[in-house]
Amino acid sequence: MIHWRARIGRDADREKAKALEQALDISPACAALLCARGYGDAQAAYAFMHPEQGSLHDPLALQDMEKAVKRLRQAIDGGERIVIYGDYDADGMCATALMMRGLRTLGGNVEYYIPSRDKEGYGMNAGAIRAIAAGGPGLIVSVDNGIAAAPEIALANELGLHCIVTDHHICPEELPPALAVIDPHRADERYPFSDLCGTAVAGKLLCALGGEEMLDEMIDLIALATVADLVPLHGENRILVYRGLQKINQAPSLGIQMLARAAGLDGKTLSAGNLAFGLAPRLNAAGRIDSPAKGVELLMAQQPERAWALAAELDGLNQKRQQMEMTFSEQAEKMVLADEKAAQKGVILLQHPDWHEGVIGIVASRMVERFHRPAILFAVKEGRLVGSARSVPGINIYELMAPCRELFMRFGGHAQAAGVTLAPENFAPFAEKINALAAQLSPELFQRSYEYDLKIALPQVTEQLIGEMEHLSPFGWGNPEPAFLLEDERVEQAQAFGKENRHLKMRLGGRLPAIAWQAGERQRELERMGRATLLVVPEINTYGGRRELRCQVKAFAPQANARSALASGENTALKFVRAILGAIRYNMDKPGVGAIREYPFEQGTAGLALAAAGSPFGSLAVCYTPKGAALLLEALEKAGALQRFEVYEGAPPAEPYGENAIVLAPLPEFFTLNGRWQRLVLAEGAALGGGLVFDTCQTEALRHDQPQELVRDALKDLVPERAALGQCWKRISALPRHEIAAMPFAQLCACCGYAGAQEQLYFALEVFNELGLLHFTCARDWMVHIKLPQQAARRNLEDSGLFCAVRALLQEPDVQAAHVS
Repeated sequence: MIHWRARIGRDADREKAKALEQALDISPACAALLCARGYGDAQAAYAFMHPEQGSLHDPLALQDMEKAVKRLRQAIDGGERIVIYGDYDADGMCATALMMRGLRTLGGNVEYYIPSRDKEGYGMNAGAIRAIAAGGPGLIVSVDNGIAAAPEIALANELGLHCIVTDHHICPEELPPALAVIDPHRADERYPFSDLCGTAVAGKLLCALGGEEMLDEMIDLIALATVADLVPLHGENRILVYRGLQKINQAPSLGIQMLARAAGLDGKTLSAGNLAFGLAPRLNAAGRIDSPAKGVELLMAQQPERAWALAAELDGLNQKRQQMEMTFSEQAEKMVLADEKAAQKGVILLQHPDWHEGVIGIVASRMVERFHRPAILFAVKEGRLVGSARSVPGINIYELMAPCRELFMRFGGHAQAAGVTLAPENFAPFAEKINALAAQLSPELFQRSYEYDLKIALPQVTEQLIGEMEHLSPFGWGNPEPAFLLEDERVEQAQAFGKENRHLKMRLGGRLPAIAWQAGERQRELERMGRATLLVVPEINTYGGRRELRCQVKAFAPQANARSALASGENTALKFVRAILGAIRYNMDKPGVGAIREYPFEQGTAGLALAAAGSPFGSLAVCYTPKGAALLLEALEKAGALQRFEVYEGAPPAEPYGENAIVLAPLPEFFTLNGRWQRLVLAEGAALGGGLVFDTCQTEALRHDQPQELVRDALKDLVPERAALGQCWKRISALPRHEIAAMPFAQLCACCGYAGAQEQLYFALEVFNELGLLHFTCARDWMVHIKLPQQAARRNLEDSGLFCAVRALLQEPDVQAAHVS
């Protein structure tokens, strides 16, 4: 179930938006969007829309900058050894390359050191400091690390090394004992912007040392690092990325040019998104599973052949990383789905001996996307569990884990990501404690949600709006691409397309083309409902010389109402017949269950609505007949509760967390979903529900005045008579065996003369299958597979439990519901 949330948490100020619209001559939607993002003042909005006119702050305003510049000039002039101490992520590699190139240009005697992620871990370490000291005296300049390395810097001082720290991470209460500490997060900092990445902080030092021209020469590295490190794209970062993209698209450095070619982006105008999803992953792959030095060498390369060889190698490493990610993600997903107690856990905790420490963070993010739960995944390293945690919006994973710190060997992080190391024997206690803590959080935080900027009407989606949105770029963390909510919009011509029909195209309001990637399997759901609320990003699609206004659909939720939920297209009555026959067959060998609480219809539906209002999880209703479904859907719609349920045909997705759902005409696979919900409601009373009583939840039934009439009405077209079934058998057995081995059910009905009586033929096939007269299966798409024996033995229809049960339901006027307490 999807929850829509305004990104800003409030509506845009209409008066400010109107004034902005007039002052800047922009559309009402763009004006409202600017106000919503905090740019309600015309001057501020203009500056935001024109980053090319913005100016950067004076680097000398940063604390300790003058000290660092003076010491570096002394080192350069004296030919001293300078060691850049970097980091193994894209920001650290870019910062290292920037300082190497810049200081060499200024005549510095410079080298670099980046610790191994696998062997040394993040930041400075004593072994590395000793190794650097063994090479002789000199000056260490840290980039993208060092602020938390007080012991290591103290050791460096003891060994005769001087240190300058440039970093952008949160500062501890006591700064490290370096000659200079440059970090915009210092408590005594006067610099007006604190959200710089590590490369940008290093760039400020280079700018103060060699002038703004040197910064301009390295601005492409700063832009790449800023986007890759997910710092907010506002203020000074917006100007840096804008200028950096200009350089990348006009005169890129050789390394970035070759990296773009390896990513398949050669010759294209690159955006911040291309940096984030094309270039940065290839750099990060080196640091995750190989040597970050390869990334640094590429970014410093001067020879095209060498640069291309390195870029191609990074591309290969990225492919290897992607394969590892895919394998680990599949393993993790299977582990979650196999956990029968997953619904009672608020946090996903998994470990696997084959997982790689450098990849589990990405896999944890995939699990968060897939299941909308915080995820902590562990790799095994030297007898310890090394974990990476990711979270969902609204749940601070660092604060959630902090009360468990007595179980950890190492721990650090922030609101959305954390790292942890613990002993294997502490895994189970940690899992128990953190899930107990998660159980105290609001259930709404675990509900999948999507953020939108504004609610708009379809006529507001215009080329003018798209043109104005381009002025809000570059997009990224802190300045996401604008997304708009279209509520209760008419959706037509939904059609799956692409390889294996993975994607979905449609028309909104009967006119505007739209496309939803990776949503092909939801075509029927959208067709059935006919209307939906959609999260869209408008765009201009150019293909084959054509130019077309369309929307990318990021998420959608069909608008359920009693009529649309039952308007399931062809085979509607047959689907419910199949469900009833499946329930009868399923229940045949089940013992009497009891423990079904039966409530009057009005009381039961009111209780169901109340439970759904209290939590988006835990309640499931099952409907076996069209009338029973209609009564339930209409009652929930009248109570204003229907939108709190997802409505499914056959079975809900194999999700482990039991979101509120209504299942119409359940298929056999539905019976395997034990453990997902706390409350199961049988819409037609208890008669068909005996075998459906899940042992992990409370089962209830809605009591109708004449419950048997609901089932009888659904089965009224069946003819459980010997003569009719005998005639049906003759027609089936006369068909060519190779044709009925795989045939659409509608075609089979036509061949047998049952085009207007499909329910009768389906019932007959189920009976014949039970008696062993043939082997029959019917797929969810109504493709049937029939195998006839060489010679069928005569059987008595009374040997079919299904035949007898249906005949009893249709013939006995006073049939009573079983298992009613």
